[in-house]
Amino acid sequence: MKLISWNIAGRLSCVNKQIRYLLDGNFDIICLQEVISKAEVPIVKQFKSSGYNSINSVPNSSLPNKGKHKYNLLIISKADIKHKPPLHPIKWKEKYLRGLLKFDSKDIEVTTMHVPPGSSNGIEKIVSIEQFYENIIDSKSKYRIICGDWNTPREESENGKITTWMESRSENERERWDGGERLLLEGLKDIGIYDSFRQLHGYGLKDYSWYINTKDGIKGRRYDHIHSSDTLVIEKCYYDHSVRESKLSDHSAIISEFNFD
Repeated sequence: MKLISWNIAGRLSCVNKQIRYLLDGNFDIICLQEVISKAEVPIVKQFKSSGYNSINSVPNSSLPNKGKHKYNLLIISKADIKHKPPLHPIKWKEKYLRGLLKFDSKDIEVTTMHVPPGSSNGIEKIVSIEQFYENIIDSKSKYRIICGDWNTPREESENGKITTWMESRSENERERWDGGERLLLEGLKDIGIYDSFRQLHGYGLKDYSWYINTKDGIKGRRYDHIHSSDTLVIEKCYYDHSVRESKLSDHSAIISEFNFD
């Protein structure tokens, strides 16, 4: 079972190339973030004509054309997909999507999320993570995959130490901020869901999915994630940088291949 999670950056100008890349990849499950309304129409149409099913986080017609809430999420697969609404309220509804897919007679719960960046949304980032996490921990599905662009962590060291964006916040926000980011980065382990990339490669391998120019030079961030339940066997997990290098997005895609336990 081959899954890709990719922030396509709302790039309408190259949507046909993005579609071709995804179709050529022969993915069983496709999770997309930052899908603008005008891009969603051709994506869904093309995949439907190729025999795929899809669900989105909010109705396309309700997406604004501008502003912070213009991005949708998509889960696409040839498997049947049943949209599972949030169990608890979520303020940024367009940034959380959960579906139930059937593979080899097994139900796989797939959740994709796009955590709002703290640099432009402040504490709303942590509020969103807290709400996402509340929904995640209440699910009882045996086979689970959770993925997306989470805009965290800031850094990871070779000994496994994770640095959040806590230090960039005001003193009265830091404790909540640090704890919030760690809900996804570390807290998922408490319910048997682990970082697929780190499970395979440990912390010795440095890799990043997004880059930014800073006063100290170009910095890489591993913002894009796939985490999976311990009931799934991780065969592969890696970043495909070709889509970023060819400017199909400003994010690299993350890809995992799984088998059942």
